[in-house]
Amino acid sequence: FRSGALRRLSTEELRALVIHEVVHIMNGDMRLNFRLLPWVHGLAFPVVTGRQLLGLRNGSTESSTLLRAFAMLLMLFGSIGSLFARIIQSSISQARELEVDRVVNHMLRSPNPLVAVLRKIGGWSTNSLVASEYAPELGHIFFSEAFSGPYVLFFPTHPLLEERIRASDSGWNREYLGADVQDLRSEEHTSELQS
Repeated sequence: FRSGALRRLSTEELRALVIHEVVHIMNGDMRLNFRLLPWVHGLAFPVVTGRQLLGLRNGSTESSTLLRAFAMLLMLFGSIGSLFARIIQSSISQARELEVDRVVNHMLRSPNPLVAVLRKIGGWSTNSLVASEYAPELGHIFFSEAFSGPYVLFFPTHPLLEERIRASDSGWNREYLGADVQDLRSEEHTSELQS
């Protein structure tokens, strides 16, 4: 786990997060996800390579222009494969996430911890976005949507946070949580001292 999850989630919320991932493992989703990786990367390879070539701008102007043109062509022709990669990711991942959420709620005998995790993710300024150029190829492996962009609008790897929360808590008031557990505990301590 990253330190952010450890710092921001309570013990019950961490338990819900771990159970969520364990259920994925038990369902064979992780095996499927890792089998899916080479296919997704293979289909998206020209776009990934084009992005990397565009990042290399040292050298003479002539070679840089040729390199940029080649990178743009790779990205243009590779976008078809990348589109199919996103369709595959989206079709496999979305339904599995809602089912795993349902199983977690059943195992915990309460939707509250998982709903709190999802509400906290929605309340963070970056949500669950991962700052990596490889996030689109690995998006189906994360807990919630890991990247933003045009593909996410049409082929998200995860259901919207709102949809996942509503599936577990139909009375949700559309409010997200953003405070750290440490902040919440210090607020509780302060209110106890004032009483």
